[in-house]
Amino acid sequence: MDRSMHDQTAECWRRLASGREARARSNKCRTEPHVSRDSTTNRPLCAQQDRDQRGRERRMDRTTLQREAGKDGGVWQEISTAASRGPALAPPRVPGPAAAPAPPALWTPGQVSHPPAELPVHWNEQLPSFQQDWIRKTLFRANTRTGKPELTPHPNFWWYPPQPPTVFTQPPASPDIFFCRPLFLWMPLKMWSIPLVCVQPACSNHKLTAAGIYRTVRKVLDIDGWYDMATEYLECKGCKKKYPAWSEDILGQLDMGHRRTFPAILTYRYSCDYRVVIMMRERTRGNSVTQLHKKLQEQHTSAWSRRTLEYLTVCEPFTDSSITEPPVFSAPPPLPPIPKPKWLLSVYARDVLSRLPEVKAKITSVFGSVLKMVSTKKGH
Repeated sequence: MDRSMHDQTAECWRRLASGREARARSNKCRTEPHVSRDSTTNRPLCAQQDRDQRGRERRMDRTTLQREAGKDGGVWQEISTAASRGPALAPPRVPGPAAAPAPPALWTPGQVSHPPAELPVHWNEQLPSFQQDWIRKTLFRANTRTGKPELTPHPNFWWYPPQPPTVFTQPPASPDIFFCRPLFLWMPLKMWSIPLVCVQPACSNHKLTAAGIYRTVRKVLDIDGWYDMATEYLECKGCKKKYPAWSEDILGQLDMGHRRTFPAILTYRYSCDYRVVIMMRERTRGNSVTQLHKKLQEQHTSAWSRRTLEYLTVCEPFTDSSITEPPVFSAPPPLPPIPKPKWLLSVYARDVLSRLPEVKAKITSVFGSVLKMVSTKKGH
C-alpha cells in the first residue's frame, strides 16, 4: 500500500516536471529570436545568408509544383508560381564612387531693356503729332552710353503704325491712333551693302559711307491717303560732300531690281507714289489730269470719313453711360488737301523724262514706213 502510494506520488512529480520543462521551452521560443541554421552543418546563418537560403527553398518548391502540374495544368502552374512568390528582395547595396559635385550655374544675360528714345530734332519739327509717338517707340532706341536716339539694329523698308484696340474700356485720350499713316525708310547702303560712289569728277569714284539719318522727312501722295518717307545720309570722305539716298545721283547707281523698290517720284515740296503716276500714263479723252484729281479727292475723302466714323463710334458709349460730367473729346484732324491738277501734270512730265531711254527704244524699234502728220497750214 505504501509502495503504491509512493509510485503515484513519483509519477505526479514527473508529470509536473515535464510540464514545467515544456512551458520553459515555450517561453524560450517566444523570447529568443528565430535563428536559421544550415541544413548540412547546422550552423547559424547571418541575415543575408538566411535570405539567400529562403530564396533557394522557394525556387525549389516552385520547380517541384511545375513538374507535378505537367503540360495540362497550365492554369495551376501559374497559380502555384504566383502563390509561391514572396516579397521581392532588393539586391545588396554596393557603395559606388562618390558623385562629382554639380558645376556652378552660369549667369546668362536676359533681355536688355533700352530706355525710351526721343526723335531727332528735325523730325519733331516736320512730323505731325499723331506720327511722332509710334515712330519714336518703334523705330528708335536710346544709346546706353550717349543717350542719343539710334535706329533699331535690323530696320525694314515699310513700318506700319499699331492698330486701334477692338474694345475700349476707357475713353480714347486723342484721335491720333485712328489717323496714323505708314513710314517708308529708304536705306540702300545699310540694308543691301551696295557699293555707292561719289559722282564728283575730282573724287574718282570714291566710296560713300553712312553719315546718319537725313533730317528731312517727305510726305508722299498715295491713292487713298498719304505716307511719310525718310532716308539715310551718305558722305564722301574725299570731298566731304553729302548725298541723301533718294537723290538721283544715288538712285542712278542701282540696278533695275533695286531701283524698282523705291516707290515714289520726288518733287520740291511733295512726292507722288508710282501707283498714282501709272494712272496718268494712259491719257485719253475722259482720262485727263483733272479727272484723276477728282478720283483722288473721292478716295481720300472716303478713307478719312471711315477713320473719323470709327473714332466717333468709340467715343459714343462713354458720352451716354457717364453719370457725372461727360468727358471732352478732341476733334479729329482735318482732311489734308490734295495737290492741284497742275502739280499732277508736272509729276507726269518727270515720269516721262525718267523713262526717256525706254521711250526712244520703243520708237526706234518700229519697222516699216512712218507717216508724218503736220497740223499747220504749211503742211502737205
